[in-house]
Amino acid sequence: MHFTTQISILPKSRLQFPVNNPSTARIAVIRILRNRFPMHILSCITCLIFVLFSLLLSCSEPKTDTAFSDSTSSDLSRYLPKEYVELTHPEWTKNATIYEVNVRQYTPEGTFKALETHLPRLKEMGVDIIWLMPVHPIGEKNRKGTLGSYYAVRDYYGINPEFGSLKDFKSLVDKIHSLGMHVILDWVANHSAWDNPLVAAHPEWYSKSRTGKFQST
Repeated sequence: MHFTTQISILPKSRLQFPVNNPSTARIAVIRILRNRFPMHILSCITCLIFVLFSLLLSCSEPKTDTAFSDSTSSDLSRYLPKEYVELTHPEWTKNATIYEVNVRQYTPEGTFKALETHLPRLKEMGVDIIWLMPVHPIGEKNRKGTLGSYYAVRDYYGINPEFGSLKDFKSLVDKIHSLGMHVILDWVANHSAWDNPLVAAHPEWYSKSRTGKFQST
């Protein structure tokens, strides 16, 4: 089929040309517009089309469920890092020589009393602070090996009976102080033993997986 198309572009300006189909006519119109209209007019038209298209897209975007968004944000907030707590260190900790002691391995006996006999030698070495690795009872549940880990604390107020009694521990501390040295404890607060009473009393203090189970370290 043969079409004859007339296109009016400007007043008193009419073009007539034969085309084979309407699609060809549309292409011809675009070419004529490009050749006869000034470029700045075409740019304005292009911008207007782009703005209208953007408005249509924004109106067609699906609305977010506010309730779902708020609940999701609330659930994820517990995974955000906590603010740091700044501490003021005492003067005796500055420019001091620290000596870490593993009570179990330090002497063949592995006790507070046996460690006490080595304190004068440590003082002569220039030690200012004795840093004791955890001295608390070790958890039994899910214990690592037969001895367990010092850092699986079952009772933060108790003393590991392997090392001696509370009286033995106090005697050790008094001896260290009498020699002009200080004592610091490796107190682990970011995890505990599985059978620590805090697990049952304050489960909210522990981090859990997405399924609600305690996360092991």
